[in-house]
Amino acid sequence: MTALNKQALRQLATDAHELGIIKRYTKGIEANKRFVAIATPLTVLALLDELEAAESKCRELAADNQRAMDSLKQADAAVKLAHEKFSALADENMALKSGHYNGMVLPETPATDAFLAEVRAGALPAEVMAAIQKVARIRLDLNDFDGDNRGIIDCLGEAEESLIEIVNKFAAQLRKGAAL
Repeated sequence: MTALNKQALRQLATDAHELGIIKRYTKGIEANKRFVAIATPLTVLALLDELEAAESKCRELAADNQRAMDSLKQADAAVKLAHEKFSALADENMALKSGHYNGMVLPETPATDAFLAEVRAGALPAEVMAAIQKVARIRLDLNDFDGDNRGIIDCLGEAEESLIEIVNKFAAQLRKGAAL
């Protein structure tokens, strides 16, 4: 099938409409004949195929647009949350400075406390570090030992269990917000 010449089809349809309404006018009859000759079922099907493809593309673009809008809404919510946290910290900082300068009792600082709890979560207490080092030393001893290592393996298992208990206890303290 040859490519559609939409401009020619439009012109023929316009001529057929404008000139074809005069029944005994030769140009009108010829215009109708030319339009009917080009406006075949294949032409109509080709136009419908193009329309369906365009509508499908529009639906795809609308879905892409919706996903982009959803992403923007999520980003906006994240920015608003960060702004709220920053504002709360700034307010607490101002209150702390004001209380310090005026010799007043310092106010509660929940946003600062929450921030510090997050910082503390990244730090390991000495008890956890000692348990990790103990497991590491036993593993090194196990690697260097050539004889019967069943006792060392038992000791390693106990040290690992102890480490797990200490880490779980530490995690529970963090969840409760306990000071370390």
